[in-house]
Amino acid sequence: MEPILRENPILFEPWMAAVFLIALGALGYIRMVYSKRFGLLIKTAARLQILRQVMREELLFSHRASLVLFTHFIAMTALIIYAALNYYGVVSEDSLGLTLYLSILFGLLGLYLFKFAFMGILKWVYRDRGLMREYRFEIFSVSKILGLLFLPLALISVSVNVGKLEWVFPFAALLFAVSFVFRTIQGLVMSFSYSVSRIYIILYLCTLEILPFVLFLSLFKKSFA
Repeated sequence: MEPILRENPILFEPWMAAVFLIALGALGYIRMVYSKRFGLLIKTAARLQILRQVMREELLFSHRASLVLFTHFIAMTALIIYAALNYYGVVSEDSLGLTLYLSILFGLLGLYLFKFAFMGILKWVYRDRGLMREYRFEIFSVSKILGLLFLPLALISVSVNVGKLEWVFPFAALLFAVSFVFRTIQGLVMSFSYSVSRIYIILYLCTLEILPFVLFLSLFKKSFA
């Protein structure tokens, strides 16, 4: 689908300035106060030994740096989705604005919270001794890295002339797809360290990883066909 014709050559809206200022301020704070953990971010996602070491040092949902970086990922992802909807004219101009952005943001947040809650249920049902916790931490780590990569893409998507944005949204989708495949492979590697049923792994991957991804792709194709 081609981008729609518009009077304004950029997609920037005034409220977006506050989003970027808050995001940059939060990253600056994390960089200064938690510089050591900031440096371990990529290593944590890529190496299981470091991931397990960091897991022993912090609680997944209580460490301030983790919460801030994960929230940053949600905010940047929502902004890129918002800009894509505007760029391709999927929603009417009357529907655009801060309210739509917040709806996307809280929708993404709700999706991840549901995923984490379902992982907790599976952990209880199958009496998992650590696999779900490790994989949940892996999702957190990969998402935080993706959020950092999405920041410049989000800034470009709303500040550059729309005639030069044809590569931005497909590239963002590619990054997300690569992160999805990477964390899925990491999850399978983690499963070999635990004596759990393969049905357990297949149930999780089909229910909360593959199925949502397939649904997203089908909706994407339907919207942009």
